[in-house]
Amino acid sequence: MNTFNLKIKAFFKAFTAIAAVLLFTLSSCTKEQKKYDGNAQVAFELSSYSYTLTGNKTITVPVQLIAEGYVAATGTVTTNTKSTCANAVSYNGTYSIDPATFAAKIEIAVDYAQLATGKNTLILDLTSNVKVAANYKTTTITLTKK
Repeated sequence: MNTFNLKIKAFFKAFTAIAAVLLFTLSSCTKEQKKYDGNAQVAFELSSYSYTLTGNKTITVPVQLIAEGYVAATGTVTTNTKSTCANAVSYNGTYSIDPATFAAKIEIAVDYAQLATGKNTLILDLTSNVKVAANYKTTTITLTKK
């Protein structure tokens, strides 16, 4: 056999081995199924929000339900005593989460005239008939008045 034929044979052996490894790797991959299997819980969507205001504004703060299956949640949102602008906001302090939507929205009306100039802090606490997620049971909203 000449050198050229040996090189071709070696190339095809290497190519076949690589193709076999790739085929095995691709065919053995399975898509990971992520599934929440813990107890139902509710949480503020984010732990903090920040707004710069030049007038009255309505802010939406989502509350989400984390659950497997058909679970409903109800609860309250209250203003924490450490808030510096409780007198400048108004909202309905109760929420109800339908299992089909997994979320509720708290609409907060901010009265611009009642805010102090500069940074104001609104801290909201969450309660529910289901467990409240430890890291998202409170949300802090920074309202900066220009």
